[in-house]
Amino acid sequence: MPTSDISALSSDEPPSNWSLIARMLGLSWRYRWGCTQVVALHVIVVACGLSGLGLTGVGIDVIGHELQSPETPPNLPRVFAFAQDWTSSHLLLLIAASILVVAVLTAALRFVAALAVASLS
Repeated sequence: MPTSDISALSSDEPPSNWSLIARMLGLSWRYRWGCTQVVALHVIVVACGLSGLGLTGVGIDVIGHELQSPETPPNLPRVFAFAQDWTSSHLLLLIAASILVVAVLTAALRFVAALAVASLS
């Protein structure tokens, strides 16, 4: 490319924000199924991450309850209602296993989301 062509390109004004937004909306409409799939997968990944964080909070609550008043059973979410009469160590093992399952599921979903993003490019 000659030097004069490069200077002509650099002297042009950059596109406006509205033209860039319109272009991005046009591309997302063109690839709407793929974009919808990517957004849905990322929403699920965020939900799994929040679930793991919530389970971590439940584990911290069980430890704190055991340290403060070990004679009364801890208040557990309904998901763990069947384990109400378990010992604290068994309950913590169950919560840790649940966190591990959620982490593996999140990692798998992140991989699938990355594949979906790569298929759009």
